[in-house]
Amino acid sequence: MASLIKNDANIKRMYEDYKRVMSDTDMVHYFQSLEKKEADELNRLYNAEDKGLAKGKAEGEAQKQRKMVKSMHAEGLDIATIARIAKLSEAEVQQIIDNPAE
Repeated sequence: MASLIKNDANIKRMYEDYKRVMSDTDMVHYFQSLEKKEADELNRLYNAEDKGLAKGKAEGEAQKQRKMVKSMHAEGLDIATIARIAKLSEAEVQQIIDNPAE
């Protein structure tokens, strides 16, 4: 590092600026708070994305289950049999069958 500083005026100036900033505790705390704020924001975004993916997966599974229930009903299976196969209550199966828009 010493040879770089000695041979390059730009590097020397940047190094002097770095030393001056790092010796100012208020400035160090300020930069640390900026880093923490950025890390917190990234963490918030990551968690939001993770929750969104989980929600989308759950909705997809529910849609798949509704389609399966309706298909079994169209094949003539009774509600009790559909409920047993789909691991739902008979009331849940009936509700899926009664809501054709889903």
